[in-house]
Amino acid sequence: MRNTVPTFPAFLGDVLASADAAVTNPDVARTRACVTVAQAEESAEREAARGFVDRHFPTVAAFLAADAERPQSHDLEPEAAGHFPWCSKDECAERHYRNGETLTEHVSKTVSMRLPDGLTGSSQQRLSAELYASEEFGGVSLGLNLGGEGVPLNTAGTARVIEDLAAFLEGLRALHAQMPPAAAPQTSACSGLAGGCVADHSDPLFAQGEGRCHGPEVRMPERYGDDFPAAQLVQWIGDAPIVNLGQDTPELDVAGVDQLLEDLRCYQILIAALRTSLVQLQGDAR
Repeated sequence: MRNTVPTFPAFLGDVLASADAAVTNPDVARTRACVTVAQAEESAEREAARGFVDRHFPTVAAFLAADAERPQSHDLEPEAAGHFPWCSKDECAERHYRNGETLTEHVSKTVSMRLPDGLTGSSQQRLSAELYASEEFGGVSLGLNLGGEGVPLNTAGTARVIEDLAAFLEGLRALHAQMPPAAAPQTSACSGLAGGCVADHSDPLFAQGEGRCHGPEVRMPERYGDDFPAAQLVQWIGDAPIVNLGQDTPELDVAGVDQLLEDLRCYQILIAALRTSLVQLQGDAR
């Protein structure tokens, strides 16, 4: 019996050598992956930066990792199917996750109650609630929020909150009924600006001697936009009246207003010259 030794193609050695080169030579691997030198360098720099952040700033690294997992969202069209009657259609959205999953979220308009400043240590704090329906959790829930992320409530839980709030409101009204009557608003006329003041004198600044009387604003029609400042007579307590033209213009006394009128006359002449040119160019086209 003869032992037959199988033969291999002559180019097998070249194939193995080429494969070995792809493993040991990054330039060969890069070329075969159709990656440019600039792209490879950018990728290497990105990996180096990521490794540096992972080693020295683990909290930031964890935040970035969580951020990368957040879904991409886009608003649902108001005419899209599936909206609830209570939807605030400009708030409903689709969430696209990295695993290919797409979930829809519907949200109602928010009802809120402003809390007194200082109650929670943060101004503009509100107690708010809204309906939402998400395919991720299923069904319709009510979100009750107080600054943080809030808590989800089902129908029974929402009913308990309503009962608690009703009892609280009843007790609050009983306490309010036992308080001294509110002070009547001051009705005395302001003597500032020769009686032309339209400022709200209930502002606490007036009681502190730091109030500012002011007359009605004089401004250009809205069709010219906000580029023209509003003019207004202003008088601080203890000071002479002036004309205020906004934050970017010095306060004007009589001489300053005279100069303003002269500048406006020059401006009017220039506008009239532009009109003349416009009339002469009527019918021309470039």
